[in-house]
Amino acid sequence: MTYYVVAHEWEIYYLLLPIATLPAGYIEYSNPQESEGIIRTSFVKKRGVYLWTNKINGQQYAGSAMDLSSRLSDYFTNSYIKYQSTRGSVISAAILKYGLSQFSLQVIVLGPSPTRDTISVNKKDDCYYYTVGSIKELKVIIDHFDKYPLITQKQADFKLFKSVAELVNKKEHLTIEGLKKIVNIRASMNLGLSDVLKTAFPNTVPAPRPKVEATEKPDPNWLAGFTDGEGCFYIGIFDSKKYKLGAVVQLCFSISQHSRDANLIGNIINTLGCGRLKERQKKSSVEFVVTSLWEIVEKIVPFFDKYPLCKEGLKMLDYVDFCKVVQLLKEDAHLTEEGLNKIRKIKSEMRIRRIKSIGGDENMPISEIDTSAAKPQKIFVYDSSTLTFSSVVYGYERLANLLGIHVNTARRAVKSGGVYANKYILSLSELDKENIKASPSFGGAMQRCLRRAAIKNNVKPKSTAIKVVHVYNKDKSVLLKTFPSVNAFMSFSKQSGYNTKLLCTTDILWLGEYFLSYDLIASADNSLANSEEFKPILRNRTTSIPVYTYSADGKTFIKRYSSLRECVKELDGNRNTNTSTLELRIEHKELYHGLRVYSSRVPIFDHDK
Repeated sequence: MTYYVVAHEWEIYYLLLPIATLPAGYIEYSNPQESEGIIRTSFVKKRGVYLWTNKINGQQYAGSAMDLSSRLSDYFTNSYIKYQSTRGSVISAAILKYGLSQFSLQVIVLGPSPTRDTISVNKKDDCYYYTVGSIKELKVIIDHFDKYPLITQKQADFKLFKSVAELVNKKEHLTIEGLKKIVNIRASMNLGLSDVLKTAFPNTVPAPRPKVEATEKPDPNWLAGFTDGEGCFYIGIFDSKKYKLGAVVQLCFSISQHSRDANLIGNIINTLGCGRLKERQKKSSVEFVVTSLWEIVEKIVPFFDKYPLCKEGLKMLDYVDFCKVVQLLKEDAHLTEEGLNKIRKIKSEMRIRRIKSIGGDENMPISEIDTSAAKPQKIFVYDSSTLTFSSVVYGYERLANLLGIHVNTARRAVKSGGVYANKYILSLSELDKENIKASPSFGGAMQRCLRRAAIKNNVKPKSTAIKVVHVYNKDKSVLLKTFPSVNAFMSFSKQSGYNTKLLCTTDILWLGEYFLSYDLIASADNSLANSEEFKPILRNRTTSIPVYTYSADGKTFIKRYSSLRECVKELDGNRNTNTSTLELRIEHKELYHGLRVYSSRVPIFDHDK
């Protein structure tokens, strides 16, 4: 009987009965404890399968490893055995109980370990990554980009990366000073240091970031390759009452980059002779956008016909479909029912192709496509006006792109189980019309649907009365103030809509002194004769802390930021970065991104400049 698995780098064990052996060619150690040195050194950079056999009870355990030397060496490390046994490892528990001397070991080598330049799949974002981790092999990568330099701001990251590789080659990373140099360089790369590194190296001074001048006119072949990675061919079909068919088709070609590459986007506009630059301040990004049909027909299509995209890539297939719709629009086919349906079908095929690329089956309905290869979160999107299925979106990032919102907002929208933007019903499970009607969280959607239907049929919908907020003393005996609407009260009190509703529908007192109600209390004095007694002491919200930045030597004033968040957003390049680090730097008078930071003015400077 032969049983082994070589599918994963992590450990897999099986209890095998009856007594098993590995295929011919295996190496056997009757007493692994005495052969420890040989076992540790005989399987360096080799992958294979191993089989442990308990000499006392005959139980067997098989495992596989991409690096046999590393895995088998772990079994001679007592701390590893103890830790793995607490995690439920059967073989570790058995070795801990009986000792290595009571086991025999068989090992079969299946080949060399894979090199560190591998292609891997990230299951969270459905992407393939080509990774090179060996210093020796990184030299090939560095030599390549020295010969063919990057032209985006990524070139600055490459130069910093190259300087780190040189430090490692000189073994400087093995010294404290060398390690600090590397951390300083890392602080200037990409999005800077992680929170863990910031805590470990609080006095980090980011290394100067190399300046990269955007190429005035990018090479056309480079631009085609760049589009393969960063471009997007989009076909939009939107509802519109201006058109006879009730829908309008909008084509869009775009390329997105970090806002620091705005000059590059400007040069792309000059190269293609069309499009516009669109800033997305919330995402710290800029986009090259072309939506004009004339520009697409006269500029974009001829360019990519002359400098084609990669034939093996999905982007090329998207471009071909994009061109099909361009031709239909040129022929005014989108103004007919048949032509509009053709465009809808092409758009649907583009979406299905993307889904298939992560494990879908072309013969299966979209709602049943299996994405187990990548396992992103499947999100069902329904039309709140018709309560019908609209589409399936795989992953929160894709949903965020679809709705044009931040990924965290997309997660909250799905988690709430309600209606987003009065248009979409989002769910993690498949629903039918009856499920939606029966769900309390979709009650608002039903009301909106009924109102829309009434308007369509020229039936005047029932109007919703504006709620008035009445303020009484804590005994509910005297009316002190009446606000004409909930919004008026919210504006005055700075309370949220949720808190206002809670105060008006429960016995909770506002500010500990006032009872709120939507309705007048019949037994109370509602004459407002005692309105002068209504003098609430409102708790003002904490004002934002301004940040003043100066050069490292403290001799030059740089800029004033209105808040900690604004300062972090600009200097870190990420609005979601925690402001605690900045607050600590201000408190301890330490440098932040190479600048001195204060929460109050330094009087010797003219801050109005």
